[in-house]
Amino acid sequence: MYREKQGLKKRIVWQRDEYILILSLYLRYREKAPAKNSEELKKYSDLLRKMNPNYSNDNSKFRNVNGIYLRLMNFRACDPYWIDQGKVGMDAGNTGKCKEIWDEFYGNEEEVKLLANEIEEEIITNNRLIDENINNSDIIAKKEGKKKLRIHYGRERKSQRINKLAEFIKENGKLYCEACGKDYLEYKDVSEIKSIFEVHHNVPLAESDKEVETKLSDLSVLCANCHRAIHSKNPYLNINELVKGLSRK
Repeated sequence: MYREKQGLKKRIVWQRDEYILILSLYLRYREKAPAKNSEELKKYSDLLRKMNPNYSNDNSKFRNVNGIYLRLMNFRACDPYWIDQGKVGMDAGNTGKCKEIWDEFYGNEEEVKLLANEIEEEIITNNRLIDENINNSDIIAKKEGKKKLRIHYGRERKSQRINKLAEFIKENGKLYCEACGKDYLEYKDVSEIKSIFEVHHNVPLAESDKEVETKLSDLSVLCANCHRAIHSKNPYLNINELVKGLSRK
């Protein structure tokens, strides 16, 4: 995570795209993080090193698997799934950039997955251009434009979640999961209850090859467990299919 500069070691600050990549990894292994010697952590270490070839070429420890694992534990410290069990991962994750990114994308796992795929594609393309000594200003401009869209979409999704939960409370008098019906009223703090619920896009964003304008009516309120269950299948389950599955248990 460091480089030599005028005889001093300088810490290379993690960038937004790096956090999004690791958040996508965390959400895929939310209940059990990959081991430090796993191929998954090696893959993401390689990706982050390719994002910063000038630094990684000079430092074998730059964005190594230990650093990736540490970020996973930082995200765990932000996650209500673990906090409710009294397990908070690395305390430092409760503050700073990890917390900021978590709050921005919380409840929008599909969006994180799409953005992470886009970032990975950019890394591969950029490294190909470097290997082939190609300097294409159009591709560079497009890459910078996508970064700005990632910031915009993240903030938009966060706003949509807040607005959807507020609308749901107004219409139903309380929050509850539209799949399993759980309302978590044992939590007295309203802010704690809100942290449990996520919003789900009824029409998956990945099914569209163009920008989609999402209305609040296109979103459903789900608890974290049901949201993960819906996204566990490919293609995704719809809420009715999940409800039928739950009723058979």
